[in-house]
Amino acid sequence: MSKHNGMSLHRHETGRSLRKGLLTACLLALGSGCKEREATAPEKPPSAGAAGGLTAVAFVDGLRILGDASGRVRLDSETAPPRWLAAHSGPVRFVGRWSPSKHGEAGPWVYATASQDGTVAFFDEALNVLSRHRLPDAHLNAATAYGDRVAVAADRGLVAIFGPTGLVWSRTGLHGAAAYAVVFSIDGAELVAGGMDGHVSRLRVTDGVSLGEHPSGGAWITAMVHGVEGLYVGRADGSLQMVNPLDGVVLRELEPQSAAVRACLLTPTILVCGAEDGGLSACDRHTKAACTMLQTHAPVRALARARDQIVVAGADGRLRVYGAVGATLTLRQTEQPWDTTKTSND
Repeated sequence: MSKHNGMSLHRHETGRSLRKGLLTACLLALGSGCKEREATAPEKPPSAGAAGGLTAVAFVDGLRILGDASGRVRLDSETAPPRWLAAHSGPVRFVGRWSPSKHGEAGPWVYATASQDGTVAFFDEALNVLSRHRLPDAHLNAATAYGDRVAVAADRGLVAIFGPTGLVWSRTGLHGAAAYAVVFSIDGAELVAGGMDGHVSRLRVTDGVSLGEHPSGGAWITAMVHGVEGLYVGRADGSLQMVNPLDGVVLRELEPQSAAVRACLLTPTILVCGAEDGGLSACDRHTKAACTMLQTHAPVRALARARDQIVVAGADGRLRVYGAVGATLTLRQTEQPWDTTKTSND
């Protein structure tokens, strides 16, 4: 498993070791903790997943992990019946799995989830709760992970990192009224955050000390993913850019979406981003060729990779699976994993 995360999700450079660490798929955010194009940008992007449907997805070693707008998490295996986590009371913003083994053996596994309701939870392989942590009065907007650390971004400009034993650190007052995107650097030493003010900030992972904050030339940041070539930033006005995380300078302008960018992911060759109006784009990372644009017919909530395929989780409760040849995406399958109006197993 990759030590980097964010289906949403999750969100980091792919093609590296997949032996260890959390896999992510989405967007998220949180606050301080206790256990248990500018003129056209909206005042605040709509709450992702609030209307229902799938809100998080991850794939690892034959296991599919799904989260929905009601707070449910389901684990689908190729060899066993579905299992459920009684995870949260609000839309799930992050799902992932990691192994504490020093050598990356297959387990024992620890599952991590985070929700818009301000909770982050860790479960053992038998799905017993190891720990659950809540950020009071925090509307969580996005989350991502690296190893056993889950980073979150939330309203009140709050950015925080959790581990299985609790809150590692938190900071408030970043990015105006809300932090809306977080992503780890390639080496996991820094956390990059963005939000309402359109700035990019860098924080030291060990203690949250600021390493710099810079304007990045655009509107509210709603999605981010980190590649070796730069930091890809999606915004509330639909714009997409690659910026230098060290100074916020725009390195590349990409074809914009027509609505707020909700999720981005990287493969070794392309950047894929999904938007609030169902727009989906695929851009070559290594050339300046025009991006491929298409419509999924439902607001995009999360993206994930499943082998050589791109999986899109939609607000309509459907998973859409695309094959990728270069920057051309082709719909291969549409699936509705479960009736999102139900509250029990299928």
